[in-house]
Amino acid sequence: MNRLDFLKEMKMGFLKTVSALYEPVMDEDLAKINQAADQLLGVQWTFLLKEWQGIGKIDQKFVKGQPVVVMYRDDNVYAYSGICPSCSKLIHISIQEEVCKCLYCEKQASFINEKVPDNLILTEYPLKKEKDGYYIAMNNEIQDGLYA
Repeated sequence: MNRLDFLKEMKMGFLKTVSALYEPVMDEDLAKINQAADQLLGVQWTFLLKEWQGIGKIDQKFVKGQPVVVMYRDDNVYAYSGICPSCSKLIHISIQEEVCKCLYCEKQASFINEKVPDNLILTEYPLKKEKDGYYIAMNNEIQDGLYA
């Protein structure tokens, strides 16, 4: 092995050692930054479900007293507000037709069935997947109907 190859190996070994030492510290710092951002925004992560356990591809759950429409599509889970943005009434879901309907203002939304025209736009909640299941981000206080 010549001197140039030796120095390259030393450089690679040094970089691997430094990254291995700093990686756990960086992960802890990132977790602290995320937690601080959640506190500043007033977001609280609440447990939603372990794995998809719905009958069809759409289900309704109540989290912290708020209705949440949970949808399963393309191996992903999505969560939407279960309150109609037009009239602020509870949205009803039809598992068979895979649509959400507001019975008060007669608007509907379909996330899966392409044949149904959408005239109801629901607020989507952020989700994160952890080891023990899915968590939903909900504001501690609702301001102007906006969620983080």
